[in-house]
Amino acid sequence: MFKDDKDRDDVSELSKEEVHAADVSLIKKLLTFELNDNEHSAFDDMHHHLQLRRLSALTPKQRKWAHEVLDKWEPQYSNDFSAGKVPRGKEVTVNVGLKPLKPPGRA
Repeated sequence: MFKDDKDRDDVSELSKEEVHAADVSLIKKLLTFELNDNEHSAFDDMHHHLQLRRLSALTPKQRKWAHEVLDKWEPQYSNDFSAGKVPRGKEVTVNVGLKPLKPPGRA
């Protein structure tokens, strides 16, 4: 839903409904992890208030904290090799037909 990872806390360009949907989705995802009791209680409470529309959206602090907890469970990283940003190493030839040697003294 967000253009960049750095923009995930900035929801100024989204409508109220999109922000609400994104927040509910974020909290639901967090509740699937094995959080400690304090985190689970806080996120469960946020989810309850969002579902009842007592909260129209998370505050920026809540959203930032939620993303920080999510990053602990689901780290965001890029695979530079697959993206072609890392040069390929030297090719290695593999000899398929050779048998492994036995150490000396064994029959």
